[in-house]
Amino acid sequence: MAGWTNTYVKANLMLKEEAPECRVRLWFPTCRQELYAYFGAVIHMGIMIEPAVEDYWGLIEKGAAYKVTKYILKTRFEQFERYI
Repeated sequence: MAGWTNTYVKANLMLKEEAPECRVRLWFPTCRQELYAYFGAVIHMGIMIEPAVEDYWGLIEKGAAYKVTKYILKTRFEQFERYI
């Protein structure tokens, strides 16, 4: 799945680079462990429901921070959301 994702991103980034109004975020090839972190974050979000995705990476006033922040960055999670 990591190889397919990298191939798909490479093809889509080439298409977006042709449109001058698009800002393209730099993509680093993914691996199996990073995909595990992504899907783990998705499962966690299904259990611990927040109003917005950004809330999982924000500060929590009541209690400890979410475990998601230890395994995947918000920008990387957004990239996976876009390309998977």
